[in-house]
Amino acid sequence: MRSPKIDIRKLKNFAYCGVPRSWPLYQVILLEEDMMDIKVFLSRLSLWLKLIRAQDIRSG
Repeated sequence: MRSPKIDIRKLKNFAYCGVPRSWPLYQVILLEEDMMDIKVFLSRLSLWLKLIRAQDIRSG
């Protein structure tokens, strides 16, 4: 049985409008497909949060 898909276009729009272009998170999210398997989304969420935390540490 296939896992349900999640539409991440709102997340991508947030990244495009609200995340500095110099942050790795900006490019990582925008490169994703618009529809993502929910299991993949949950696994990537962990990575995205780590990128945010790493940027916060660098910013200071």
